Amino acid sequence: PDNPNNIVQNNNSGPENANPNPNPNPQANPASAPALAPAPVLAPAQASVTAPTAAEKRLAALRELHTHRTKWLQDLDASDLSKQERKTATELAFNILEADPKALPFESLQIAVKNVRKRGDLEEELGCALNESDSEPP
Repeated sequence: PDNPNNIVQNNNSGPENANPNPNPNPQANPASAPALAPAPVLAPAQASVTAPTAAEKRLAALRELHTHRTKWLQDLDASDLSKQERKTATELAFNILEADPKALPFESLQIAVKNVRKRGDLEEELGCALNESDSEPP
């Protein structure tokens, strides 16, 4: 009755007048939230990986030769070598790895097998063992 312009006022707080976003926090409703800068994309934390030392590489190469020597001798068709010659080739391969830090285990064994075969050829040519001597040791 106190409304002179006949404007309908509704003081009812029923569901028809309810705020579509009842949360007073404006960031809870993305449509009404102020534009925020996107969160920076962070790279996943990487575990610090240290390169293997020269000693670790050397040991790994020696272990690889030790582990695979029998199979590699077969791959190199070293069946023509005697047991002693295969042993000599393996020992020589270890010596090559020790002498050259850049040497690879399989290549070392391959060089050693060629060397042992060459020794056999030289002994045939000389007609005696390479380590034989006519003189007594000093």
